[in-house]
Amino acid sequence: MESRAAVVLDAVPGLGPRAFLSLIEAHGTATAVLEAARRRDLPGNLSPKLREGLILAAREEPGLRDLALPDGGSVVAYTSPCYPAGLRRLARPPLALFVLGPLDPDQSRTITIVGTRAATEYGRRTAHRLAGELADTGWRVASGIARGIDAAAHRGALEAGGETVGVPGCGFDHVYPAAHRGLYRELARRGLLLSEHRPSVRPARGLFPRRNRILAGLARAVVVVQAGERSGALITVARAQEIDVEVMAVPGPVDLPASRGVNELLRDGAGVATSAADILSMLGEESGTYTGSTRAALPGSGWDADGPEGQLRSLLRSEALHADDIAARTGLGISQTLSLLGRLSLEGRVRAMPGGRYVAAD
Repeated sequence: MESRAAVVLDAVPGLGPRAFLSLIEAHGTATAVLEAARRRDLPGNLSPKLREGLILAAREEPGLRDLALPDGGSVVAYTSPCYPAGLRRLARPPLALFVLGPLDPDQSRTITIVGTRAATEYGRRTAHRLAGELADTGWRVASGIARGIDAAAHRGALEAGGETVGVPGCGFDHVYPAAHRGLYRELARRGLLLSEHRPSVRPARGLFPRRNRILAGLARAVVVVQAGERSGALITVARAQEIDVEVMAVPGPVDLPASRGVNELLRDGAGVATSAADILSMLGEESGTYTGSTRAALPGSGWDADGPEGQLRSLLRSEALHADDIAARTGLGISQTLSLLGRLSLEGRVRAMPGGRYVAAD
């Protein structure tokens, strides 16, 4: 219900992240916002146009008519503990994400690799190698499924047996470019596809810059392999810099147009990336020391048996429950429940299951 409500709100004209978060603060959940709109019990500081838009959305539920998801697909609302924490840093975070594959809300071991579609053989080979090296040490690789550098990065991670996240600039019903149909299938089967667009949304020029902010938000670092002076990869860099995500670049020949953007980044202080070891060193990480999910090693891994955590553990060790059911049984309220689930998910003590349910991880 919460995911469906987020999709409905996402379709309301003029409802930006600031107004959305204000409504969530006032009502607790996206579901509660729609219920308030049906009662016409909305905050008085909303514009008349936005107020009417919310009331109409609550009555007609736009955005759900074309919401047929592929097998294994799901919708993750901004208010969900499964929502990637890094995306909350964005100036305009998506209110709802369409996901195909297992979504880990902890993206702290994700590196985004981007670059030009018109990549040289050297560029494609380098992106493939970097992604494979990162995958070998347990890091996840994200990219935009475009021609050139993006595709090489995804394939490098997949061929190394690692995790990779593809973020298309359209909905799942459309493969763009069409030549990447096989790559889409591999990402859906062995990786993760993530989009802010309903499945029916077709690719369009204006959607790709929006997609790039998601690639920045998912990442610990953005690595640019090849990029001309006006490459779309530089939009990803700009969004990364806005949220203090590390930017690195692969040096290129000075007489190659595809090197102009990356060499400019290096001149402006970007880190030099020639190997996974370079990338991990810049992040203060050691290469070759990965032993599994880092979440289990986070401090504070013991449960507080006497507080809300103890209640939660008792419930979730015996059965998988939705957040609404947990809130009802514990009396915590949905906002506090979602906050607690989010923290415990990041610490590895609670695991999200298909269908929006949760179980104790130990």
